[in-house]
Amino acid sequence: MLFQSASFLIFLPATVAIFWLIPRAWRPHWLVVSSYLFYATWSVPYALLMFILVVANWGIIRAAQDLPARRRAILTAGIAGDLLTLGVFKYLGLVEQTARSAAASLGVPLPIPDLVFVLPLGISFFTFEYVHALGDAGRGPIPVSSFTEWHAFCAFFPTQIAGPIKRLQQFIPQLRALPRPTGADLTHAVELICGGLFKKLVFADTLAVVADAGFADLHGLSQLDAWAALTAFAFQIYWDFSGYTDIARGAALLFGFRVPLNFRQPYLAADVSEFWERWHISLSQWLRDYVFIPLGGSREGVARTLRNLLITFLLGGLWHGAAWHFVAWGGYWGAMLAIYHYLGSIKRRPALPRVAGIAITFLIALVGWALFRLPVTDAATLVTALVVGGNRPAVLPTSKIALTLGVVVAYFGFAALRSAAATRLPAWSPWPALRGVYLAGLLGVAVIAAPVGYRAFIYFQF
Repeated sequence: MLFQSASFLIFLPATVAIFWLIPRAWRPHWLVVSSYLFYATWSVPYALLMFILVVANWGIIRAAQDLPARRRAILTAGIAGDLLTLGVFKYLGLVEQTARSAAASLGVPLPIPDLVFVLPLGISFFTFEYVHALGDAGRGPIPVSSFTEWHAFCAFFPTQIAGPIKRLQQFIPQLRALPRPTGADLTHAVELICGGLFKKLVFADTLAVVADAGFADLHGLSQLDAWAALTAFAFQIYWDFSGYTDIARGAALLFGFRVPLNFRQPYLAADVSEFWERWHISLSQWLRDYVFIPLGGSREGVARTLRNLLITFLLGGLWHGAAWHFVAWGGYWGAMLAIYHYLGSIKRRPALPRVAGIAITFLIALVGWALFRLPVTDAATLVTALVVGGNRPAVLPTSKIALTLGVVVAYFGFAALRSAAATRLPAWSPWPALRGVYLAGLLGVAVIAAPVGYRAFIYFQF
């Protein structure tokens, strides 16, 4: 059930209506049931797998509470089990392919069967939520008093597939309070959902056509084509993922939950550190709290800080997918952040005007997106084309290049509308009366302008 599908636009209001009509004590249970209904539309066996993982992790938490002398060992085993499950489904195929390639290069046969696993949707996201809970349980009591609370946290369907990555400390108090959304909350929720659909169907899916056409044949790609294709992908992935997040946040708010903000206009960041304070914020904060700081953070000198940054982002890249170009992407960002930190530590970081910083950071991000999208050799070909271009004429029609520029410019108009919708206006303002027209217009344009057929959200594959 895709967020942009008609079935979801029926499922969500029906689920919300039942949630608020049933007795208060039943609502957490209904959240669990509706979440499994949502997940089962993708795969019933993997819904069962998720249930098994939820039960297993709850048993680990309870065992750690009941046996405080063995708490660390129990929780460490639990975290290892979660990561092993993730590794089997997500990375065993990569290990097998790498071993097979290495054996072939040495002329040695490798008598093992092909390993093919279908990745359970959202496993990277909900595994990180399990690890967060077990990690926090090792530091002290966690705010969960019943299996139902734990189950609702783990299964909550608005964030189940692609985040944002939740924290118990934020979610459980809201689950216990279950405040009814105000009129302003409901309006904001609808705005988030309509705006997210607009980002996905109009911006992301339209730019995907341009990016796919440019990436279809990289050899000899003209300089103009290379810039258009890579820029199109940069904004495609931003609007695709932030559009999903907006829909998730809006859906959660209909149930009375506020989930973490995941994006703050990352392409307006003026340096690489600020970029990761604006892009996929919940993952950045998770990596900081559960990888970077446990490694020592920035407390043990410059050399170890640089090492910790590199390790953290290598793992962050690997988290995104079982392919070496994701590792290269993570290593690239780790190196960029290490250089930035090192220049700051020796007070040699140049003081640039903010506009120049934004331009340089965007260029760094563009090179990173080449590694994210393509195998390393193909990414090198594309980045080379940005500088020197190929020998053949442009393959992208002028209309697609103009579309890329036009959609990027149109985004700022959309952002201005969203800003106006969120701004408190004088009582005499006509905006409240026009709000319904604005929302209907967003959704209508999204449906009419969307390319034919549904494209799954990019981060569903992680």
